[in-house]
Amino acid sequence: MCWNCRGLFSSISCLSDLLAEYKVNICAISEHWLRTYQLHVLNTIDNKFVSIAKGVDMHNPESMSCNSRCGVAFLVSKDIVSFVTEIDIDSDRIIGIQVNLPNVQTFIILSIYLPATTQPHQLYQYNVELLHEICSVYKDMGSIILMGDFNTKIQGPRYKFNPDERSRLMYSLIQEYELFSVNTQMFCHGPVTTFQSYDNGPSTCIDHILMPLSEIGKVSNAKVIDSQPFSVSDHRPILCSITIENSVLTHTEGEQSTRSVSWDRARKFGYINDYSFALSQHLWTSEFPRHEINKLIIEDYYDKIVSAIKQAEQETLPYSIFKPYQKPYWNKSLTHLRDMMRLKRIEWLNNCNCHDLKCDAFNHYKQAKKAFRDAQRSAIDEYESAIAQKIENDIDVDQKSVWIILNKRKQKPHTCTALKKDGTLFTDSNDLMNIWYDHFQNVFSQSVYSEPDRETYISDRVSTIRETNRTLNEKDDLQFSYSDVINICSHLKNNKACGHDRIAYEHIKYGGKLLLKHLHHLFNMIIQCGYIPGEWRKSIIFLLFKGGKKPRTDTNSYRGISLVPSIAKIFEKLLENELTKLRPDFPNHQQVAYQKQLSSMNASYNLQEVKFHHIEKGGPVKIVLLDSTKAFDTVPHDGLRIKLYEYGIPAKLWCLLDNMYSDLTSAVFSGGKLSNWFKLHRGVRQGSVLSAKLYLIFINDLIDKLESSQQGAFIHDLNASTPVQADDISIIATDRQSSQVMVKICEEYSIRWSFSFSAGKSQLLHFGKPTTGTDVLLYNEPISTVKMAKHCGINLYTCLKTMDRTIDVCRTLRATVISLIRLGVHPAILNPIVCSKFVKQVCYPKALYGCELWGKLTSTEWLMLERTQHYICKNIQGLPRRTRSDMCLPMIGWFSIESYVDEKKLYFLGRICNLPCESISFRILIRRVNDFKYNDGSYSNLGFTVDIINILRKYELSSYFNDFCETGLFPTPLIWKRIVKTAVAAFEIVNWTRRINIDDDFVAFKMIKKDYTPHPAWTIALKRPNLRKQAHFLISVCCIVKDNDNRQYILCDRCGKMFLDPIVHTISSCDYLDETRENFWCEIINIDPITFSIFLSNMSDEELFYYLLSCNSDNFLLETDQLETFQAICVRYIHKFGTLLQY
Repeated sequence: MCWNCRGLFSSISCLSDLLAEYKVNICAISEHWLRTYQLHVLNTIDNKFVSIAKGVDMHNPESMSCNSRCGVAFLVSKDIVSFVTEIDIDSDRIIGIQVNLPNVQTFIILSIYLPATTQPHQLYQYNVELLHEICSVYKDMGSIILMGDFNTKIQGPRYKFNPDERSRLMYSLIQEYELFSVNTQMFCHGPVTTFQSYDNGPSTCIDHILMPLSEIGKVSNAKVIDSQPFSVSDHRPILCSITIENSVLTHTEGEQSTRSVSWDRARKFGYINDYSFALSQHLWTSEFPRHEINKLIIEDYYDKIVSAIKQAEQETLPYSIFKPYQKPYWNKSLTHLRDMMRLKRIEWLNNCNCHDLKCDAFNHYKQAKKAFRDAQRSAIDEYESAIAQKIENDIDVDQKSVWIILNKRKQKPHTCTALKKDGTLFTDSNDLMNIWYDHFQNVFSQSVYSEPDRETYISDRVSTIRETNRTLNEKDDLQFSYSDVINICSHLKNNKACGHDRIAYEHIKYGGKLLLKHLHHLFNMIIQCGYIPGEWRKSIIFLLFKGGKKPRTDTNSYRGISLVPSIAKIFEKLLENELTKLRPDFPNHQQVAYQKQLSSMNASYNLQEVKFHHIEKGGPVKIVLLDSTKAFDTVPHDGLRIKLYEYGIPAKLWCLLDNMYSDLTSAVFSGGKLSNWFKLHRGVRQGSVLSAKLYLIFINDLIDKLESSQQGAFIHDLNASTPVQADDISIIATDRQSSQVMVKICEEYSIRWSFSFSAGKSQLLHFGKPTTGTDVLLYNEPISTVKMAKHCGINLYTCLKTMDRTIDVCRTLRATVISLIRLGVHPAILNPIVCSKFVKQVCYPKALYGCELWGKLTSTEWLMLERTQHYICKNIQGLPRRTRSDMCLPMIGWFSIESYVDEKKLYFLGRICNLPCESISFRILIRRVNDFKYNDGSYSNLGFTVDIINILRKYELSSYFNDFCETGLFPTPLIWKRIVKTAVAAFEIVNWTRRINIDDDFVAFKMIKKDYTPHPAWTIALKRPNLRKQAHFLISVCCIVKDNDNRQYILCDRCGKMFLDPIVHTISSCDYLDETRENFWCEIINIDPITFSIFLSNMSDEELFYYLLSCNSDNFLLETDQLETFQAICVRYIHKFGTLLQY
């Protein structure tokens, strides 16, 4: 279907009805009039559709205003969205998609809105030529379908006319690509014309669906839809149904998931206390089992606790009720106006159904339609303003609610709707479920050992350990304290996914003390008996797409996340604490994953500093990045049991974990359905609390073997050859032989313990002079040598040049800002101070990830980064692109991006200096500092260390680090952060002051902006949102005002006086604005004390002008409320004087 809706906001109701009534799969929309930050509205029309759209401000989305009334979009049904990809077309009037349905030819579909007759013919000709170019490129890729508003008439069997120049242009396109207009064919139903002018003009057929003549036999139905009661557009929708043969595309509605508790409503309306009381009442009659404990008693006791929770939930807690999309802006007035419009329309249809302006019935209908449209637009604007104000108010106090609003505007991730197996594409939901069942059953199948006797040995070893521990089990006295249970339950997070029993963390947190006592007793019973309840052995696997460019039809592109019961997770937290207490020296220091004070940044730091150490000495470095194949999912259970025994855990705890990993089962949840249950013969259930700890125990011996081999790279006496982040193992060596030995150790360990690395996905980077020789082999396959690879999210380049990385950072930074704009973070609706917080919280961390480890950048690279920041800073304030950067940055208190990167590096230094002395990162830092200190000039220092030393000198912070090197003492991370912020701010302000003092363009600006904090106009607009547009005007004036020395006098055409500066003239001397000026001074006089108005009146005209632009009373002390009043007066009257001057 295609439709020119003439403004989406007033057509939402009609469009929603059309999509549902005609079961549309693809809808092309033109003239939606939406700006980029409003495109999220398209996703709210119908929750069964996904939008692909371009805003009317596509080429300038950051502009404060946009008067263009165009915009093109697609609404694509979720049934087929996984088969649809957007075509890159540089036009705000044409948007394209490529549809690749299974077993069907490809379709290239374009949504079009060509220029109207009121616009230049050259513009129309340009867009038709662009269509020619697009069709010539894609004609061999599939069947081309063009639909939308062509703003020209196209002939057909039921529509004839005398062609004009536009028609002839379009006819050449139709002839060349053998197209026809569906709605001008005799088999098309409904009216011939698609556009009816409101001004009693002619009815024409300018909207079309164009298809290839070869596809005419596939059109099963075509219709120009008329008589839509809620349509306020002067265009009619066109519907076309196409018969597709050989397609296996089917759709089965997913089963509705079990209803869930609305904890937000429960907290808001005070149902929590009712729930806690009811649960205590149900548990009051449940006795604590005191006699002999066995499996049946544990199962029965656990069932009683769960039943009590469920019963109390049903009696007291509200449930989340799914509702189809409701328009939140709707009110009773709109309902009344809509009904009036429908009534007037019926009267008009029954009376004459003409479009004559002299007809009363038509005029009444037209007026009713306009009233409804205006009221709806106003209601939407009010709703959007209220949402924007809520975001501004909550950004610093309740970020969760802010992100709930923004996340609702994001396009939801597409569910898996098609999978390929053995070369065949399946789309039926039952087939998909069977494929997932087979896939995960294979993933978690019994471990297979390549050595014949290995499996027997492991089985016998486990049996021996099991018998030994059963004998020692009685001697262990392991119990959890009640305080441990309380401590863990009190820190449980809200809104976490629950297991198949539908019991969430909130059920436990708000359950009361009696529930916690029962859980405490249950947990100790489980330890005593060494038996886990059967329900805890079950988990639901949810699918998580890995992202990137991976094919969505491949099962290996998804990661399975296991959801286990919440009570089981609490118990696992207790077990994890016990495992941590047993071995304070665990894991190997090369492992950084899941360790306090460490992160993936430490793994990358360790790798890069070792690399630079050897490059400085002139030696080669080889880095092998090993890729583990489904590491967490392929851990053999018997192998894990042996590793746990060697870890040294007590017999009772070993027996408990042995029981926990026996008879595990899972089911896959996809498309609203649950698969059959299958057994887990291996794997540690990603998503369970213990999975990370157990994997580290399983893999730790491999790291020990690599380290003890002494084959890897050293920094002097320190073996730092194996930085490991969970299952991401890196090997650093100085020659091919050492690399091969270490890779062989990994290979043998994986064979020995029945898991594998992927030779195809593993990578080798060579730094230094190129060498020739044999490849490094893994399972007798060569590991591919690459020039760039990603390690822990950070790109490594063998050429050591950073320009490509800098270009990528600039692109990512701009792209993330644009994506924020699409969510509504735009200066037209949000205060720039709020926009800047979103940019710093979202865009900078993503684009500049890993900047802590950047070395010294070239001046060109810093210039590129600074220009990107300037572009963003101007965008979020709505300032022209040619605004001086040293003017726009201080308006919101931003420093240079170089200072941001320097801050991150200094923070990272603080984290390293506060690490334990045995940490690898700490020990590397000390050795690298000594290298720099005692460098005799025979080589150049590279990497983080030399860079951070220069940064410390730059901000005069070297004394802290020198003291650390002498005494080992360093400020805590929190104190260090404050020190760094203060030092960086002082340095930036001094440099900014120096720059503006030597630049003549800033003579006037220095009188306006005397400090480096957000301008008071923005801060007062944050408190009074109705002043945002006026504040923007004042800020714009601040950034363009210059000294008057070289200006010429201008004659005012209103009062006849000569002036230099127009706004100074309006404020001080223009007789035409005497009344406005009098009102201004009246409001100034009302500010206490009265001497303040005298203070202002004694200023010269220019001094007063600059003082008002500064919105600050720095030379006169005012109370806070009086100062805010003065700032609001400055903002309002600078805008009023400037506006009156324009007219």
